[in-house]
Amino acid sequence: MAGTLRIDDIALSVTERERCPRRPARFVPVTQARARNPFLGWHSKPVLVRSWHLRDVVLDRELMVLLKDGQVVGETDYLQAPECVAAASVAAERLDPLPFDGPVAGCFDHWDGNYFHWFRHSLPAIEMFRGERLGLLVPELTPMQRQTLEGMMAPDRLVPLRRDRQYAIRDMIWTDVVAGRADFAVSATARAAFRRLSDMALPAAAVASTSPSRLYIDRRAAAGRRIPNEDALVDALAQQGFSIVRLERLSVADQVALFRSAQIVVGQHGAGLTNIAFCQPGTIVYELVPDHYRNPCFLALAVQGELAYWADTFPTGLSAAEHAAPWVTGIDVAHVLARIEELESASRMPFWRRLGRRLTQGT
Repeated sequence: MAGTLRIDDIALSVTERERCPRRPARFVPVTQARARNPFLGWHSKPVLVRSWHLRDVVLDRELMVLLKDGQVVGETDYLQAPECVAAASVAAERLDPLPFDGPVAGCFDHWDGNYFHWFRHSLPAIEMFRGERLGLLVPELTPMQRQTLEGMMAPDRLVPLRRDRQYAIRDMIWTDVVAGRADFAVSATARAAFRRLSDMALPAAAVASTSPSRLYIDRRAAAGRRIPNEDALVDALAQQGFSIVRLERLSVADQVALFRSAQIVVGQHGAGLTNIAFCQPGTIVYELVPDHYRNPCFLALAVQGELAYWADTFPTGLSAAEHAAPWVTGIDVAHVLARIEELESASRMPFWRRLGRRLTQGT
């Protein structure tokens, strides 16, 4: 980007953190309307995750970009509007010293309040730096974020930052995990973070006492991506024995419990599907994908967790790739029900039962 600095040119050092391998998606075998799956042949992205040691930088908390000598460090611009980045500068009236004595690591992006971004970017970054003597930069924590960090990290290592401020930082470690580097990758660091949270949130005895379930993620109260006839879909799934879950009403521990005991998870593309990171290997995940926004980020989570995944696209009546826009066209309820029956039938085949058992046992 013109007028910005390259992080490699200003870093004191660069550290290789993880090499994420290329892995194929494991789809439940179906025979009907296979072409509706937009991700056939998909593989996870092989990436190298790194961190950079930087000296004397300024963090703009609102944009979550770093500035060095008044210029933006280009790699830290994560999906920001170009005009906002172009206008970024150090503002003396908003500039504060960092409320921490010592080196720090950045652990979040500017969408930190989003469930997916917190789990996919922040928790892996925190896991990455767990064993290092660093303060961890975090936002002013929401109840959900506090729940994820309870017992995971000593509170005195957390450095919460105010949204409307800038911070002068002497020594900082920045990792490209917080800029989505591993969003479409199979990451051992992310898997370890999810396992740690799962074990802390829900002891093994509690998991064993939770009945396996069929889950549908209800988005009728969501601000975006609403389906006009979701009521009909919910009614039909409830009649088929599905538990209709409103995740915004549940604690993190409750969500972990639900998804660790799930046999099948059905849901529209949305942050609630992040919870498939807690599913047991072999669990069926069926994603309802809007045809104007085909994003395989949850497929990557399914591959990482060795889940049995399928996706179908549905016409939404929209043409622009605006992922938060409500659907104009209602979803085909009959197709959803038929696909679920096919997926569950396929999962009962001897091969899939053996595979699920092998993955669960780690053999």
